[in-house]
Amino acid sequence: PLQVDESLARLQSIETQISADPDLAIIEDDLPDELAAVSRAHERLGRIVLANLSIRELWNLTAIWRAHEERLGRWTEAFDDELRQVARVAEDGGRIRERWRLTSASLVREQDVPQPLVEQTDRVLAVTDSLEVIIRDRLTYLLGVKSRLDDGLEGVRRVLAELEAARSSVRGRMFLRTAPPIWQTSELQDASSSRVAARIWAEERDAISAYTANHSGVFFLTGIMFVVFALLAVRLRDQSGGASAPRDESWIGVAETLGRPLSAAFVLTVFTAQMIWPRAPFVFWQLIALAAVVPLYRLRPRSNNPVINRTMRALLVLFAVIALADLLVPPSAEYRAITMFAALVVAAVAGWLISSTSREQMVRTGWGTVVWVGLQLAVVIGMLSFIGNAAGWTLLAETLFGGLVYSAFIGLGVVIGYRVIASVVRVLPQTRLGQASFIMRSHGDLVTSRAITALRIGAVLIWLLLALEAFEAIDPLSQRLGELLTGTIHVGAVGFSLEKILTFAVVVLLSIWIARFVAFVLDVELLPRLKLKRGVSNAISTVVQWAILGVGLLTAGSALGLQSGQLAIVFGALGVGIGFGLQNVVSNFVSGLIL
Repeated sequence: PLQVDESLARLQSIETQISADPDLAIIEDDLPDELAAVSRAHERLGRIVLANLSIRELWNLTAIWRAHEERLGRWTEAFDDELRQVARVAEDGGRIRERWRLTSASLVREQDVPQPLVEQTDRVLAVTDSLEVIIRDRLTYLLGVKSRLDDGLEGVRRVLAELEAARSSVRGRMFLRTAPPIWQTSELQDASSSRVAARIWAEERDAISAYTANHSGVFFLTGIMFVVFALLAVRLRDQSGGASAPRDESWIGVAETLGRPLSAAFVLTVFTAQMIWPRAPFVFWQLIALAAVVPLYRLRPRSNNPVINRTMRALLVLFAVIALADLLVPPSAEYRAITMFAALVVAAVAGWLISSTSREQMVRTGWGTVVWVGLQLAVVIGMLSFIGNAAGWTLLAETLFGGLVYSAFIGLGVVIGYRVIASVVRVLPQTRLGQASFIMRSHGDLVTSRAITALRIGAVLIWLLLALEAFEAIDPLSQRLGELLTGTIHVGAVGFSLEKILTFAVVVLLSIWIARFVAFVLDVELLPRLKLKRGVSNAISTVVQWAILGVGLLTAGSALGLQSGQLAIVFGALGVGIGFGLQNVVSNFVSGLIL
């Protein structure tokens, strides 16, 4: 009888677990509208020749279809989780049913069985039969909805593959003449600009609305981040203002940056939000870039060289004008004329800035060298874009010009973002949190300089990746690089790929750096607070450092492709070598730990 009560309670719990889920019901209610939107998008896409679209239009379409993919994929995962849960409880219910079926069969063979026991057994079996029907109906419902989701998701992914193929096709036509020369006006044919503009603006509106609908929580989090960063910037500004007078040029940059806390908070929010704004449409980033022009103008570095200041101001103004034209003017003869004129203006302004100074004056500082090289590239690329556009290589000309303008703007944005974060790092040792740390009090300058060096390297890498993407070179380059890295290098009978060798080297270097950093933190910050004996502290630090190195070497060997058996042979041979040749060293090491 106790088992009857326990089984009935468990069966009741199973029935509760497989009951209708309100979240799944909401998905089922929204699914018809989503599939209808996908169907309408399919119809619109069927009336468009993808190969004739520009990169901008393909980016917008990709953003729209990625939004559909993300929503359907999220719903599919929810139904997959529910199916797995139903399968688990169905298996549990099946075990209960089989146990009581065997119990009922054994009761039939027994004599003088109390009738209440037979009735209780039959009752449990009746409940299991009823539950089996409920589970079967639930599975039928879930599989039906899941089938519709899978069909819709498969269609969306096919479209995304077609869009990626179209983008590859456009990149493949980069060095082909895509329009008649500008002087052959009789051969110029242009579609209705208003009709093309209406279609592009509708696509951009759909892309932004789909993205914001899928990531409403992310935008709320972004707003909170902006408020937190603004309060932090105000607090750090007060901390830096109460410090001693600026000691060098870097502290002047700190005062300039933190003196505009709202602009600094905006830049920090944009840089941080890139990690939580997945797969945003291109038009979304264009709007963000336009909104960032004013904060970047306020935060731009002030230099004693007037050419550098004029270059930054000219870059921000030109970018704002070109980005607005890119948003408002569709691909057409008018857009071609605008890009030609803009390329000529960029080349002329860069040439005028070069002529107003000398190379010796510009290359005195690293920042001046970067601006000098950038101005020379602007003249060359601007003229190439103008000539190519006039001669009919419009796709190549627009890619060169857009890559030049956007990569230069991104470069300025990365520099200003680096200055904002570096300012926070420089002021941090003066805060209460910094003064509470042994490391900051005793090694603040070392920590600050290392952190700023890492920030500088990260900024260069980020700009390089974004610049390659602006020139539409990231996908072809990554494909070629992937082919190079995955190629096998044979050393005798053993084969390694360049990817594995580089991974091995990176893991080893990271292990050494992490081991040293952890040992530094233990020696300076943590262990002195525990008031341990000096020998114990040194032993803990040394053991932790060597343990990290050991784990890093094992991980690096695994990344290189060595199996566990091969690693055992290697370390066995190493043990023999240590036993014979390095026993004094190992003995001294262990003795040091014991002492």
